[in-house]
Amino acid sequence: MTKYEPLHDHLNACDKDVLPMTFKSIEKVIGAKLPPSAFKHRPWWSNSDIAHSHPRSWLSAGYETANVDMLGCQLVFRKKRQSAPPVGKVRPALGRFAHIYGAFKGMVAVASDTDLTAPAGEEWDAER
Repeated sequence: MTKYEPLHDHLNACDKDVLPMTFKSIEKVIGAKLPPSAFKHRPWWSNSDIAHSHPRSWLSAGYETANVDMLGCQLVFRKKRQSAPPVGKVRPALGRFAHIYGAFKGMVAVASDTDLTAPAGEEWDAER
């Protein structure tokens, strides 16, 4: 039995599509403290590293993490979608990259006063 097996069992028994939890409530479920890296490093909550027992606990229960709030020490476990829609039906403008659409949602924040179309300061050949 791994340290995170109780989390797997808790999620597996849950019939909700979305389950908000605090880090503290996860500690109650597993009966142990989360490691310091869970509080310091966003990648600890990644949905891709199944080599570690903690993401395997929620992924194998059919959930993925979302809206991880490192400052507020909370996140949402969300039921994984069963299958991705065909590439042509996601967003045609994405073409061959449709399969990664949304992969970085919530990972980057852009200040509201940032103009993403403004030149970055480098001189381009066309400007010379």
